[in-house]
Amino acid sequence: MARESLSALLKLRLQAVDEARTKLVDCLRREGEAAMAADRARKAIEAEMNRASSLSAEDGDVDAFVAWLPRGRAQLDQANAALDRAQGAAIQARTELSMARGAAEAVEEVIHQRAERGLAEERRREQAEFDDMAGRSARNRVVSLPSG
Repeated sequence: MARESLSALLKLRLQAVDEARTKLVDCLRREGEAAMAADRARKAIEAEMNRASSLSAEDGDVDAFVAWLPRGRAQLDQANAALDRAQGAAIQARTELSMARGAAEAVEEVIHQRAERGLAEERRREQAEFDDMAGRSARNRVVSLPSG
């Protein structure tokens, strides 16, 4: 019964590892997307700033940049906040995966230890049987002395 319970528990633990791994992959994907969004927002600010500060820029270009900059910064702030959240979620997912792996490994170790104990007990029983047979054999042996 205990062996079946441990097998069922191991199956659940391995399922938890798979789920944690899937969650981590999803978090890493979202982290990558958030990093790209933050990079795009940063590059948009740089491009607009370069356009407004170029020698060929007109007053209207500078005014448009000044008017647009708060929106561009807000987009960058939102993108950076999303990236921070995504990175935090990825760290959490890594931790959960590590914990799930540890739990699965612990069950595997218990199964291994019980199997080793079972083998050791089986060897002790076999040795006891051999010892018992050897003792019976020695008691049953008739010693014949040469006549003479």
